[in-house]
Amino acid sequence: MSNSYFYFNQKDNISKLTLFGDVSSTEVILSKIMFKEEYGLDVNIEISQNRNIENKNKLIVWDDNFTSGDVNLGLSLSEKISDIFDFPTPFVNYAFVSFDKEKIKIFDDIAEEIQNKILNTKENSELFNSFNEASKNFIIENISSLIFNLDEVDREGLVEILKVPYYYGLIKDLIDVNFK
Repeated sequence: MSNSYFYFNQKDNISKLTLFGDVSSTEVILSKIMFKEEYGLDVNIEISQNRNIENKNKLIVWDDNFTSGDVNLGLSLSEKISDIFDFPTPFVNYAFVSFDKEKIKIFDDIAEEIQNKILNTKENSELFNSFNEASKNFIIENISSLIFNLDEVDREGLVEILKVPYYYGLIKDLIDVNFK
């Protein structure tokens, strides 16, 4: 399950992309790489706070994909990146890290509790009920793809995605990840 989906409304002009939602540098960097690999383009990116971007090619990040009900019409950023690089490992979008193992344990417990609440009490959740049926079904079908404890394969996926900006000259040094 992805938190970011592309929607193409100007198929004859794909050199511009508007990002909307809870945008991070991850979406900016990976969008630039995806457009370069997929279309051979150096895409021009703008970040918008305005929801009125219907007529633009866009990447929507987080819940607007689900509240609008358009999630089934979009292309998943994580799937596109996995396809482009043919990663033999899962695409890891976000990782919560800390030197304090207790903080990681607390986060893991909270995240697992949230996942269980979504699966077990979806009818009673105000946020969940704000989504249309297609979005609800999509979340239920895909929530198991959210991983809270990284295994060795997930760690390899994280290391691989961290190398990508270096290979594209977007950063100067490779990041050495030390999993303890």
